[in-house]
Amino acid sequence: MTWFDHCRRAASVLLVVLCLLAVPAVANARFTASKPAAVSVGTDRMETPANFTGTYRCTKSGNTEFMSVTVTNFTDAGPVGSTYGYGLALGATVKDQAYTTVKPQTLDGSRTSDGQATTWTVGIQAYLKGWNGAVGTENIICPSSGVKNGTF
Repeated sequence: MTWFDHCRRAASVLLVVLCLLAVPAVANARFTASKPAAVSVGTDRMETPANFTGTYRCTKSGNTEFMSVTVTNFTDAGPVGSTYGYGLALGATVKDQAYTTVKPQTLDGSRTSDGQATTWTVGIQAYLKGWNGAVGTENIICPSSGVKNGTF
């Protein structure tokens, strides 16, 4: 290798080192504008329906007890636009159910009379785009005679 080749290689190495030192200094940038963001992000959660209001009617015909419940309103502090699942249950057995975006809803159920007071449970659950909240419940006790009208 000649003296000229050594000098050329040394100059090339020196230029590469200088470039590596100079490029980060050129690439240094600062953001000084104080313009607010155009998009904001928040969070929400599904809430449990509460404070149910409505009416009910327990009746008896022969050996059968009937229950009719009309939920007129309730509180849902969760996100707007929910669909509601309503259920009327006797123990673990659901006797009637509905899915709607409308709050007023009537549910009906029946059972064979055993001469004892019967506890019916009204449940409401909110759903929104694959998310769901806890079930809010209201218990209604029909007397052993099976006849009563009331509000909750």
